[in-house]
Amino acid sequence: MKIILLALRSLTRFRLYSAINIMGLALSLACVITLSRYIYQETTVDHFHKHLDRLYFTTLQYQNSPMIRFSGSSNMNNEPDYKEPLEDIAIEQSTTFIPMQQYDIYSENRKFTADLFAVDTSFLQILDFPVLAGNRKTLMLKPESAVITREMAQKLFGNENPIGKTISFTFGNPVTIEGIIGTPAGKSTLHFDILISESMQKKWSRMPQSIALLYPGSDLKQINKRLDYYMYMKAGDRYQQYQFFPMKKIYFDHTIHDLNLFNKGNKTNIQILSIVTLLILIIGFVNFTNIYTVLIQKRSREFGMKKVFGAKRFHLFGQIYIENIFIIACALFVGWVFIELTQNYLSNQWGISQSNDWRLNLSLMLILIVLLPIVTASYPFFKYGYSTPIRSLQSVSKKGNSVLSRSLFLIIQYGISISLIIVSLFFIKQLHFMLNYDNGYQTKDIIKTQFLRSNYALDDTYEQATAKNEKQKQLDNIITTKMNESPLFTAWAYGESPYEYGEPNIQFEFQGKKQMVVYNTVDERYMKIYDLQTVEGRNWNDSIDHFGTYDLIINETAKKTFGITDIATAKLQPENRLWWSSDMPDMDKNPAYNIVGVVKDFQIGHLSQATLPLVFAYDIGYPYSRLTAHIVPGKRQEAILFLQKLHEETVGGEFIYSFAEDEIKAIYKEDKKVTSIYTAFALIAILISSLGLFGLSLFDVQQRYREIAIRKVNGATTAIIMQMLLRKYYKLLAIAFVIATPVSWLAIHKYLENFAHKASISWWLFAVAILITGSISLLTLIWQTRRAARMNPAIAIKNE
Repeated sequence: MKIILLALRSLTRFRLYSAINIMGLALSLACVITLSRYIYQETTVDHFHKHLDRLYFTTLQYQNSPMIRFSGSSNMNNEPDYKEPLEDIAIEQSTTFIPMQQYDIYSENRKFTADLFAVDTSFLQILDFPVLAGNRKTLMLKPESAVITREMAQKLFGNENPIGKTISFTFGNPVTIEGIIGTPAGKSTLHFDILISESMQKKWSRMPQSIALLYPGSDLKQINKRLDYYMYMKAGDRYQQYQFFPMKKIYFDHTIHDLNLFNKGNKTNIQILSIVTLLILIIGFVNFTNIYTVLIQKRSREFGMKKVFGAKRFHLFGQIYIENIFIIACALFVGWVFIELTQNYLSNQWGISQSNDWRLNLSLMLILIVLLPIVTASYPFFKYGYSTPIRSLQSVSKKGNSVLSRSLFLIIQYGISISLIIVSLFFIKQLHFMLNYDNGYQTKDIIKTQFLRSNYALDDTYEQATAKNEKQKQLDNIITTKMNESPLFTAWAYGESPYEYGEPNIQFEFQGKKQMVVYNTVDERYMKIYDLQTVEGRNWNDSIDHFGTYDLIINETAKKTFGITDIATAKLQPENRLWWSSDMPDMDKNPAYNIVGVVKDFQIGHLSQATLPLVFAYDIGYPYSRLTAHIVPGKRQEAILFLQKLHEETVGGEFIYSFAEDEIKAIYKEDKKVTSIYTAFALIAILISSLGLFGLSLFDVQQRYREIAIRKVNGATTAIIMQMLLRKYYKLLAIAFVIATPVSWLAIHKYLENFAHKASISWWLFAVAILITGSISLLTLIWQTRRAARMNPAIAIKNE
């Protein structure tokens, strides 16, 4: 108890230093806890599943194709060579589900769009999504049953209880909601709004996905080795192979094609934020230790007297440790206040949703309250605990190791701060470079919206299928007529935008060289919308080109990759047929394709990705794709209202639209988030360092009051004295800058390793960083140095 009272007395005796120390540490801990909770959430995705380590998705790969995709085991055509991978001896249980993204649903005469999973009875047995209402063991047993998420229930029914209510689709009979799924304890890679029973239909028109629960202790390598063979599939005339992939690795994996089925994270960004977290912690630790060492130095005589009167090192460490606990506890309280005040803002504006797992919060509290004081107390204890009593009794103005250690700590603080500023400035430059990069196609005034959606079901009778098709054709004709007649658009078409093409998906061969390329089908209207430039040969012509021709248009990269010199004589051979039609002959053959034109290269996807080889075949857009239109300049609002009215007249329901410019910006959403986080925390690092500098410079100036007074008596001006006081700190700043410059340069180069398109590293990044740091430091120092320089010499000597 006596030690606690001594600790409290010491803290209240030097209130200003204690306040500076608490505020600096509070900012540091608030940043560290915020980022730690975000990183924890990102690195523990799907951990709410109890048996995550034993959950595996099936992947599919065709022979001679490098592409691997997530795909469930399925033998829809009853192939004789098919062997079921889910029947392996290592599998305890499995589930197969059919994802149907952005599907039309109907509730109480209203139309909505939702993500559906058609699941079997094992889905909720294997996966631990929280069931708020309904019996997990009996859910999904009936074809007419459904389970809805709490968020979707709120959207459909407001505050009403959804249990017992019905929803319907364009297939099957209406279903009754029998259960509610809550929000998982952590982030999930799988996203769905409604679960329906796969027994609603005998056959589904969508590809399934499969998850296997392995027996404990199963060896994945051995399982995949047993499945290491290709089975012949007559439908499609190709060989395919299944393997298993760990569910726990899916979130950060970008090597396996997933058709946007999963929520995905960016591992590089998490690594960057982890480094930032560590650097902020180091700055906070160094700043705290530096200022606390000043406090100890001002109390050196106190420790000397205790040693004279027989105080043991254990007692000295206990006092220092408890003082550190009190300071850190106060800082932690202030830091949690910052966290609570900023949590909603960070989540809504920056997308930093933090884990509120009580075990994580408790662990962070214990580490910071128990372990951090041990670390922060160690340096001052070894510095004064092992010094002789006579040395401790010496004047606090004694120079030497204390000045050296404080200077070293300041160099570390400023070195880290300058590095963070340099890198954050480059992140800002790289983000600006990506957002304003010329992608090689037109994006301004291009609007996109969804009209028709596929309502095809394999279980439909001939009459049902005919009626659906006829209705869809009628709607398509209305949409086509209205769009063609409208003067608001220069061109329109159906199809994906260039930035949505994704990975290479088809393999072609030319003169023995095989290459995976991005393959898509477009028409003349599409190329007009995006203003794709032809550099050789010709463009598509809707008057003479048609579906079913063996002609291609390629980009410059494809021409270079295949080594084509003359497109007039070159022919590209696809690995398999690109299209089938019952109305055309020779469907059993796979002829080579002529090249009729070459388009100028344009960027596909994120700018970190190199320009990909691209191949276009001719076809008009698929009506179930999004409608894309180029608006006449200055007619945006009229075009939106026109499309909204057309949507209501034809398909009804939610009218959702977007612009190509905004969708491209969304590609860099994660980059923008990391840049914002990095920049904000770099500025906070400077603020923490400035608080530390304020405390240290205050201590130094107070020690030099007599020296300042004597210099003033001898004619020194205020400017000369200020220059004398500031010179030391700017030398330290210069040393820190010299160290930080190569470190930052190397960090930027490491970050850019995986970028195909990158901004240059300009000299002004380093100049602005030192200017920002120096300016903030000057503002920190100038008040107290000016005050000391203008002090009355008589008062200073008298106080001394």
